[in-house]
Amino acid sequence: MRITRRLEFDAGHRIPDHASQCRHLHGHRYAIEITLSGEVIESAGA
Repeated sequence: MRITRRLEFDAGHRIPDHASQCRHLHGHRYAIEITLSGEVIESAGA
């Protein structure tokens, strides 16, 4: 069995004293996908 979940989130930051636009507060959208796999245990205690 495999179970997959995808999570998306936003984060903001700035880089002080940076020469480009990164010195201003700005954000990025990130995504993470996690997959777990394994065998299903059919009986309790097995």
